[in-house]
Amino acid sequence: MSSMRNTSRRSESDSRRELTYHAAVLLASLGVIAIALTLRVRDERVVLPVWDVPLPEMCWFKRLTGAECPGCGSTRAVISLVHGEFLDAWHHNVGGYLFLALILFQFPYRIGQFCRIHRGLPVWRPRMATSVSTCILAAILFSQWVAKALADMV
Repeated sequence: MSSMRNTSRRSESDSRRELTYHAAVLLASLGVIAIALTLRVRDERVVLPVWDVPLPEMCWFKRLTGAECPGCGSTRAVISLVHGEFLDAWHHNVGGYLFLALILFQFPYRIGQFCRIHRGLPVWRPRMATSVSTCILAAILFSQWVAKALADMV
């Protein structure tokens, strides 16, 4: 009898942990969108619009080498995308489109996870999709980085 109680307690605890995890990811995604809507891109810099203050450069690779890394421009791209500036986003970093798609995908996915947990069903574990998404994102970032470097050489 006590083993049945331990099992049910463990499953309730696991469910609570899963719900907390999915809620945290959902809130973080919502936070990214809210912050991106708040910020603006002006003269290739991310700016706080109310005070018109540019934020400092965040890329450690660029700070150390002076050259852009494959991810440089991703923040500006996502900010441009949420403001509907699609061509600007493309010029900042093509990978920004995939970053935003992954952020937006979190909403239906996490809500689906909440529903599954609430019904007592096992959560989805899309390991293959996660691996494929990561590889595609890395390939896009690296390809656009090489293309930019080659264009700068010409």
